[in-house]
Amino acid sequence: MNQPPQPPPDPNGLTQPIPVVPPPQSQSQSQSQAQPPPAPPVDSRDHWRRVMQGHAGANYMPLIASNRIGTEKGQAGEITFYGSSFIAGPTGELVAEMGRKDEGLITAGFDLDEIAKMRASWGLFRDRRPEFYGVLRSHDGSSE
Repeated sequence: MNQPPQPPPDPNGLTQPIPVVPPPQSQSQSQSQAQPPPAPPVDSRDHWRRVMQGHAGANYMPLIASNRIGTEKGQAGEITFYGSSFIAGPTGELVAEMGRKDEGLITAGFDLDEIAKMRASWGLFRDRRPEFYGVLRSHDGSSE
């Protein structure tokens, strides 16, 4: 009877990762140079929107997310942009939006003084330490 793989012992008592072994079918495909089936087209619009709305909510800040429309062709192929520009309110809620193929302008109004009060009451920036951000803003990881 096969036993499941056990993690190797660690002198510090920490759990070690178990090596991942691909299933036999994957191994035989890679050894025979078989080509995987083509991947379906990727539509990242919904993911992009949720991430952008999350940025608005995480900072309690209205956000304008613009995206172009149309198709661009190049040597490596073509890419179709999905439009769907939008404005999110300070908690990430959609306030105004455009369609996938719409050209145009959308606007929204916000009470910035009220937003600043709410942001302060939530304590979103209370624990941030911008004096340590220098390394993050550098190109090479230095603090200068």
